[in-house]
Formats: sequence, C-alpha cells, structure tokens
Amino acid sequence: MTMRKVLVLLLSALWRTPQALGQSIHLGAQVGTLSLPSATTGRVQLNGIATNGRDRVVVSVGATRELLVFTADGRLLSTSSLLRDHVGSPGAMAFLSPTTFAVMDRARPYVLWARLKDDSAIFVAGGTAEVGATGGACSLNGTFVVAGFEGTPEKSHILHEVNLPGPVVRSFGTPLGGTEWAARLMLAPSLVTCASARGEVVIASQMSGEIRAITTQGSVRWTFTPPHFTAITYQSPTSREMRYVFPADSLWDMVETIFAPAPGVVAFQITHLYGTQADSALSVSTYFLDSQTGQLISTQSDLPLVRAVLPGRLYTTGKAVRAVSLDVHHLKWGAP
Repeated sequence: MTMRKVLVLLLSALWRTPQALGQSIHLGAQVGTLSLPSATTGRVQLNGIATNGRDRVVVSVGATRELLVFTADGRLLSTSSLLRDHVGSPGAMAFLSPTTFAVMDRARPYVLWARLKDDSAIFVAGGTAEVGATGGACSLNGTFVVAGFEGTPEKSHILHEVNLPGPVVRSFGTPLGGTEWAARLMLAPSLVTCASARGEVVIASQMSGEIRAITTQGSVRWTFTPPHFTAITYQSPTSREMRYVFPADSLWDMVETIFAPAPGVVAFQITHLYGTQADSALSVSTYFLDSQTGQLISTQSDLPLVRAVLPGRLYTTGKAVRAVSLDVHHLKWGAP
C-alpha cells in the first residue's frame, strides 16, 4: 500500500468522525421563558413539545389539551383547542416541514395532521394509524415516524412510517427487549430522533437505557448502553401479566430526553430518580454520541434537562420531570 493511499484512508476516517472527543454544550445567557398559561398551581403541565427547526415551538398541555405556539424566544403567539377537539390523549408529536406537524393519539389508533397559518394551528386531516403503545416521534424526510407496536409485542416492529391521512406505509426495526412479549412491552416507552440524510432513526429505550441507530431497512447500525444504568425490572406472574419492580432502595434511572445539539451528534439524558412519583431528578447525566458510529464523544453532568432545540436555542427545565415552564438559553456546541 502506497503512502498516498494510507494518507487518504486516514483522512477519510477523520472526515467520517466530524466531532472531536471532549466537545459538549455550553449553556449561554437566558434569553426568554416559555411559560404555560395558568400553570401557577403546577397542575397544568407540558405534555409534548416539537420545533420546526427554524423559529417556532409547539407545545401540548397535559391537563387542558390546549395547543400553544411560541416564538423561538418563548413569546406566546396563539392558543387553540385543536387537540381537545380531535385527540383524546395527545402523544408523540413532530414537525414534517416548517409549517406542517402531526400528533399521535395515545388513547386510540389515530393521527392528527395540522399546519401553522398566521402562527395559529389549523386542522388538516385525521386518519387511522394502527400503532399502539406509542412513544417518541420524529420526521424522516417529511414522513412521520413513530415508535410503538403495530400489533402484538411478539410480532411487531418498533418503528413505523405514517403518511397522510394516516395509514402506516412501512414498519421496521426489532423491538428492544428480546423476543418475550413482557420484556418488549416493558421496554416499549421509547424516544426517537431522525437522521434524514442517512435514512436512520436513533431510538432510546427509556427503561433499559439501550440506544440503537436503525436504518429504514431494519438493520442496526450501532448500539450504545450507558454504564451504571439502574433499570427497573419486572415480574410476570402469569403468561399474560406483567408488573414493574423497583430496586430495594427505590433509586432508578430513566432516559428522559433525546435530541441533536449539532450536526452529526445525538445526545440523550438520564435522570436518576427516587420512588415511583418523582417530580424532579436527583441528578441529570448527558451523553453525546457520534450519530454515524455511536462513539462516545463526551459526557456532561451540569446540563439541565433539555426538552427541545432550535438553531442557537436550548429549552430546559432544570431537574423538573413534570415541567410547567421552560428556560430559553443561547446554545453553543464545542470544545471546553
């Protein structure tokens, strides 16, 4: 092998790994607050959040099922009853374009399609999407991708592409948790982020901590499991029954968020929790991975929970698991 060829191979390897080890998020000045109306009692809580990748943030409110539209710096633009009128239990939500977004109904196999017009959300269509136990959602080249089951846990795939007005057009990816129905059902709560350029979805099991990058053909490109993750276990007293079992000291971990802070990077955050009704985390650990290889770039222990990202903006909730407002900060990614 010639020296020239060796040099080309080395440069190619460096090019495929654009993120230098040790890089992390630098939280800049707070530039705004995204507050939910009537949230002073703490009973009105953020249920879901999605950004359009440019300048808009859409939030669904848990108690009232209102849909709120905000600017990038947290100024409220509009409030609508769109979800309350069409969706029983708002779930996974994602923008498919700067103005179009979709919302899954956790109460029934239904998906709502909506768009922003003059900064207000208006109904476009609703349709049947046979996906149950839905978790996270993201946009893959304009297609709504949802984590969940399209049948029984034994036979289902874990990821599903849904088209307007609602049919599932493709399902792919082996569910996390092996082959037993109970383990798959236990690990069903998942968070996802899409890498459209590579046709991949990164999915994180909230309960086991396992992270996978899965292609639309269903192949696993890489996996990552954080060290020292304390998972909830389960018992299956009968062949069709399951219940969760917490550690003896009631201390356990959960993957709380997943997001892309910079091109070529996927981040996920683990909350260390106490008990079954934890409103806040004892600690938050953030892991940054190279999205192409799954290689660990760095970890961070001083970052609050990140609920959403826009260019130059980060939406955080401190250690609050059930948030009623978000702080909007400047975001910078780079070396220390």
